[in-house]
Amino acid sequence: MKTKLFSALTLTSLLGASAVLATPVPPPTTTTSFGTLSGATFGGTGIPNTAVEIATIANGNDTLTLGLTATPKYPNPVVGLPLPNVGNTFTTTAGQGLSPAGFSTWNFDYYIGISQGGSLANYVFDLLVTGPGLASTLTLPLGTDYQDSSNIKYLGLDPNAGGQYSFELEAFQAGALVGTDTINVSVAAPDATSTVGLLALSLGGLALVRFAKVRGQNIA
Repeated sequence: MKTKLFSALTLTSLLGASAVLATPVPPPTTTTSFGTLSGATFGGTGIPNTAVEIATIANGNDTLTLGLTATPKYPNPVVGLPLPNVGNTFTTTAGQGLSPAGFSTWNFDYYIGISQGGSLANYVFDLLVTGPGLASTLTLPLGTDYQDSSNIKYLGLDPNAGGQYSFELEAFQAGALVGTDTINVSVAAPDATSTVGLLALSLGGLALVRFAKVRGQNIA
């Protein structure tokens, strides 16, 4: 009888000790900031990293860093500077760049990093896109592409369409969402009045060239 009582008391003590020693794992927490994301190249050279929406995710022993920004597309003359922005909302004008044809004048850029000792292979990352021409949210699995600069042309979207784009970078571990990062890009449609004015100037210039040729003048 004493042996059974001792065994029961011992088991109770061990269970109690385990309950005391077991430390619950805190849920992931995310803090956000806006500014320079050192080390981010977005998969290229000369892409500005000075206006980045940064999400820092504390998840157990790992610290994940997610970064999103929007930048002018090469070879536009303002390359080297981010798009104008108010916080994580960037602004630009619809239209196509000089080269190659058909691409918008701006890119969206993302970055994914992890603290030393951690492994990005333990996570899955998606980029969610909404905007003009999309009936629903477009989900882009990123695989092991942990940073890149891309264009809406690759998504089959019209670079001449104005509207509001949203880009959300999501991080998952074992199927559970651990953190997100988001930016918006507000794209203004070209001003119809300005377009008409430019067309008028172009037609006027052609008329002047023809008139000069008729008079035998060289205005080149």
